[in-house]
Amino acid sequence: MHYCVEDLVILRYFNVHGHTKKALKVRTMFWKTPSVGFFKCNIDGAARGARDLIACSSIFHDGTSEYIGVFASFIGVAVALQDKLMGAIICIEIEFVKGWTFL
Repeated sequence: MHYCVEDLVILRYFNVHGHTKKALKVRTMFWKTPSVGFFKCNIDGAARGARDLIACSSIFHDGTSEYIGVFASFIGVAVALQDKLMGAIICIEIEFVKGWTFL
């Protein structure tokens, strides 16, 4: 079960004992600059459920880590996997339109 601290306090008030999940393992992730002459597209997506409203966004960086562009797109009702897939498709379309050959 997923509880926040406030939920646990309320449950204890009614003498109901909830158990929190074991904490997930935390991993440190590092963002690497793309090679000189290349661009990097970091894609993110958001979905509320298995078949619900979804959206995607991305940010583009060049080989010097400079911001060169961004997009955000509301996709509509779809499955959660489509947020990342549509983000990748839109990134490829932007790359083509801008004439970037090294993404």
